[in-house]
Amino acid sequence: MAEKPKTFEELTQDRAKEWAQQQARAAREIEAFQAEVKQMPDVAHPPDPRQPWGEDGIACAQRCGSEGFKVRRFVTVNGHRHRAELVCLGCGDVGTWDFNENRWLR
Repeated sequence: MAEKPKTFEELTQDRAKEWAQQQARAAREIEAFQAEVKQMPDVAHPPDPRQPWGEDGIACAQRCGSEGFKVRRFVTVNGHRHRAELVCLGCGDVGTWDFNENRWLR
């Protein structure tokens, strides 16, 4: 005997259940990714804005020669350092360093 076709209401209920299951799975994956990102070194140990900071290859954008900075903002993308707003300890210039491009943004 042939199976009776589902009604529109039954199909709607099936899709609603599938949608809820997929949304629950997506939420679990997002939570797992966020937990993983929080453990990444650039997120877990950002530069302390109260302490002088420097890194090889980064010197003042104004060419004062200083390699020391205060970090005003430190931005990560997917757990990896992306950009930092730095204040030069030598001349006070404020600039944005792009870690991916290894250059100052102006």
